[in-house]
Amino acid sequence: MKKYILLLSLIAWAGIVSAQDSYFVTVIKGAVTKVDGSALKTGAKITLAEKLVFLNKESLVILLHPAKGRYIVSPAKATASKDNKFILMVKDYLQIHAENVRLSSRSIDDELISLADRFKTDPTINSKILIIDTLRARLPGPEFSDVDNEENFFFLQLVADKPLNHKLTVEDNSLLITREDILFNDKLYSKQAGQLNLGFIRDYSADKKTKLVTVIEPAYISSEECIGIIKGIKTSLKDKPEKEILKEIYTQLYYLYGKPDQQVLEQLLHNLK
Repeated sequence: MKKYILLLSLIAWAGIVSAQDSYFVTVIKGAVTKVDGSALKTGAKITLAEKLVFLNKESLVILLHPAKGRYIVSPAKATASKDNKFILMVKDYLQIHAENVRLSSRSIDDELISLADRFKTDPTINSKILIIDTLRARLPGPEFSDVDNEENFFFLQLVADKPLNHKLTVEDNSLLITREDILFNDKLYSKQAGQLNLGFIRDYSADKKTKLVTVIEPAYISSEECIGIIKGIKTSLKDKPEKEILKEIYTQLYYLYGKPDQQVLEQLLHNLK
């Protein structure tokens, strides 16, 4: 009988230790707060016994444990309260997310890939391409050597009831796409607005020869927001090699927002040293 009671005590104690184990908040998507109304921030430590308030079903939090890995907390399967909020105990809605994305062994600039390939994503991970402040796509080979940003230039076209066109800029042999370039009717591009084409036009004042380069689906976050995510991941994996930290950053951003530029992430991570 004493052995049975001791076993039950040990099981209960193990459960308490697990619930009190700390996890680092690395990504917050949407509106999420603590139960006292205070903001939840990247880099914060929380336990599985804590409660979080999700203001809508699309919100989620990614947690990282140095030894146990990556977890997602989401109200996707929860029932809203009377005020349409989701008050969740972390341990009850914790889902492990073990998938990782392989890093490239070579930089994009070293590969003379086409622009269409530059914007290609893996839809099984995320169909979007991520812009962090400004996306810079190096122009490959001689195909667009005549670009001058006046008569020969790139553009984005939103294919909708009333097509909208945004002229793009090339600088230092790289195509630039900024937040302003993917704003349509004062809203950041979403797939629901219509198809977004990347095109190139030659002889704008004369023949207007237009070429479709590729269809893209951009997503955007600021460098400040990205740095917050990087700091949270770096803090939680402080004893891990830099390549492993970079892989975790790349994976989380790819799954949650869209395919990021690996070189940009490397530079942001390097600048935090």
